Amino acid sequence: MQKRNSMSELFNNTEVAFGLKSDSELERAYFLFKLIKSEPLVKIGTAVTKFALKSSLPVEGLIRSTVFDHFCGGVSETDCMPIIEKDA
Repeated sequence: MQKRNSMSELFNNTEVAFGLKSDSELERAYFLFKLIKSEPLVKIGTAVTKFALKSSLPVEGLIRSTVFDHFCGGVSETDCMPIIEKDA
């Protein structure tokens, strides 16, 4: 049985905190946070995204594969199960 880590262990030990992520997932997260760090880019991206969604442009796949996948486990409890069970 795998021992659960305390929250302080999780946040203070990068090996534990990022152990479930592949190198490519970590690189993608790093790139995403570098983009998010730029306030002008976020403002432009937000405006373009709102326009694209209101105009029914096919951007949901792009949103899902970038920001959504990083911050969300899924759109339903069922969608989230593979992420939840990854650490089980």
